[in-house]
Amino acid sequence: MRDVLGDQSGPVMEDPGLRMMAWPLPAGGGADWPDARAAGVAWHGPGDTLLVPGLDGYRDGTRWLRPPTDDAVFTDPATLRTAIELVTGPLEEAAELGPLAICRYCGTPTRDAVLVETRHSVSAADHHWFACRPCLTSRVRDGNGRRPRVVRPASR
Repeated sequence: MRDVLGDQSGPVMEDPGLRMMAWPLPAGGGADWPDARAAGVAWHGPGDTLLVPGLDGYRDGTRWLRPPTDDAVFTDPATLRTAIELVTGPLEEAAELGPLAICRYCGTPTRDAVLVETRHSVSAADHHWFACRPCLTSRVRDGNGRRPRVVRPASR
């Protein structure tokens, strides 16, 4: 997503363990977006808790990929939505298009993913890792790296 936004991105936080990124938006930014959780897009609004790292480090695994500056405190919501839709498709159609997973090996967003690992957590939601079909095939065929064990295909 950062590659799509390029220099138009404002600050962005990342939780590498959960493979999630968050862009701060100005108050009300994104409030009119449709529910796109099916595409992996979550909107946090007033009253929600979001852990934010210090400018020089981590906070519970979250770090700044692009810290805020005096000139860039937020990302423009319209620009961010355009970038998201380039990757996921129209947000209005997220539920119809089906779940979008990020390949654990190559980082490609895909709707044709296979679940290869789940980690259970007592303090948070379980986390799932997926592989796209080409990575799954090449790892099984070529034997490079750890051979993925298919847990189940991603639900549609």
